[in-house]
Amino acid sequence: MRSLEQREKAKQRIRTPRGLLRRIYAQQKSNSKTRKHNPPTYNIDDFIEWALNLENFFSIYSAWWLSNYKKELRPSFDRLDNTKGYSFNN
Repeated sequence: MRSLEQREKAKQRIRTPRGLLRRIYAQQKSNSKTRKHNPPTYNIDDFIEWALNLENFFSIYSAWWLSNYKKELRPSFDRLDNTKGYSFNN
């Protein structure tokens, strides 16, 4: 079992832009497997670079940060077509 200090460090890591994006990517891979879709068509490094260069990523991230990390304001990346897997054009 992880100590309280380890859990707090993990929480802080996830709250950084790169940490959040790593968590989102891991969730995309897991969701793809659960839904029996192909895994994302990109790797984690490409996903992070792509997301950090989106015009509105940091404004959405900042709103989440300023809200003291309210769950409903957490940045997310939804697919346009839920019947298809994760890709930059979906």
